[in-house]
Amino acid sequence: MRKRLVALVALVGIVAMMGCGYYTAGVARAAARYTDAASVSVSLNISGGKASCSGQIKPNASNKKAKVTIKLQKKTGSSWITMQTWSKTATGLAGAKASGTRAVTAGLTYRVYLTGYVYDSNGNVLESITKASASKVA
Repeated sequence: MRKRLVALVALVGIVAMMGCGYYTAGVARAAARYTDAASVSVSLNISGGKASCSGQIKPNASNKKAKVTIKLQKKTGSSWITMQTWSKTATGLAGAKASGTRAVTAGLTYRVYLTGYVYDSNGNVLESITKASASKVA
């Protein structure tokens, strides 16, 4: 009985260590999510019947160009329907930021969906990016 208990405790310890190692590896992967973008952000704020939307991609080098497109989308059933689109392209570390506002209907669910690219100085695509904001009810 004692041997079984020791074996069980050892097994639980091994499984716990494996879980911690996997979690740590997941954190490291998350930090290296983008290869040519220093940062990517997307946000949605709803107030007073208006949605304020923004999205930004900052390249990790001054000679790279970023293009960002954001779409305000409303949820209809299980689908997301695009209501309005804003885009911006810029070169340099400040990156490209697109933003806009639009009236929304109370009780419906919305999100902002970002798509974008980072280009090298010759116009070749280095990285393709997609990211969605948290969904919010107006």
